Amino acid sequence: MVYRTASPRRRGAGWGRVSTDEYLRTVNETVLLLALIEDPDGIENVDEIAAAGLDVLWVGTGDLALAFGVPGERNHPRVLEAADRVLKACKKHNVAAGYPVGSAEEALRAREQGYRAIGYGGAEQYIMQSSRQFLDAVGR
Repeated sequence: MVYRTASPRRRGAGWGRVSTDEYLRTVNETVLLLALIEDPDGIENVDEIAAAGLDVLWVGTGDLALAFGVPGERNHPRVLEAADRVLKACKKHNVAAGYPVGSAEEALRAREQGYRAIGYGGAEQYIMQSSRQFLDAVGR
């Protein structure tokens, strides 16, 4: 058997709280295998990547915008066209398509289009938002 990871004393095994035997019995069902598609080569080969048996293909809109020469323009037509190619390949191969969003409205649109993994923000963003609120409240 091929395991997706072999880290029985790390995060996936509760930092050693799960026995090695149990970890090895369950790891392939509990580890998500995801590829980030963030450059033109990834877009060109997306059908083959989607056929490789991954769980999720994630559209890297920020990096795609940069690669297409339109930095910061996540909604540029070239980026959206690339994202659509990823989505179509995912649907064809029954792989979840992932998409980053900046608002609830954008998340609803992504879900309606067929994206099954939708990301909003991240730990750093939440920390910075909370820190700004605190600093604004107490004065810098």
